[in-house]
Amino acid sequence: IDEMRESPAVEVVKLLSDIPNLKIIASEPNTNRLPHELEGKGIVFTDALSAIDQCDIVVLLVDHRQFNLVDPEALKDKKLIDTRGLWTWRKARKPDARIEGKKTALEHLALPASAEEAA
Repeated sequence: IDEMRESPAVEVVKLLSDIPNLKIIASEPNTNRLPHELEGKGIVFTDALSAIDQCDIVVLLVDHRQFNLVDPEALKDKKLIDTRGLWTWRKARKPDARIEGKKTALEHLALPASAEEAA
């Protein structure tokens, strides 16, 4: 994807980058760099598996084919916010699945009070 300027995912990452003390590790399999709008915001850009391995909370904003190939075991100990339903659907099929409620998962992001109330 050459053009990400109008991507809602970029807007979400921009908003998250404004949260103090939040380290963002981003991955986009269809490009080798961050979009210009996200440069200089302290965001680390890497491959999906490295990003998942380094984080506590995984936020899936796009449902690219490559993300569907991620082994569910890599996600089992992570807080998961799956905006596309790609991984939570797979987790729901397992008898021991832990699907986080939207508010529970978002609480860990330390969102401002007004954003928490909306969740």
